[in-house]
Amino acid sequence: AEEVEARELGRVRVVGKAVPIRVYELLCRKGRLTEDWQRALVLYRRGLDLFNKRDFSGARDAFGEVLKVIPDDPPSKLYFNASSDYAQIPPDPQTWDGVFNLTAK
Repeated sequence: AEEVEARELGRVRVVGKAVPIRVYELLCRKGRLTEDWQRALVLYRRGLDLFNKRDFSGARDAFGEVLKVIPDDPPSKLYFNASSDYAQIPPDPQTWDGVFNLTAK
């Protein structure tokens, strides 16, 4: 892991398993991130942290900033949309754990 740049995509629960796993995306070899990605990655990590802390407005703003730098980033779009929705109608704190549940293998 010390030789590559990666980012956490989130926690997912696969079909048939109760315990979620963290999923990461390999971005590039260590030290080869573009300037745009260096900026975006800091914002992305902040957004993910805020999302997991249920600060959905803050997360939406952070992912919005990522999308200004990397407009076609699918994970940031997903989190931006989810954060926007949750900022308006928060998920039930009793059942929401921030985990994406996969429904098919």
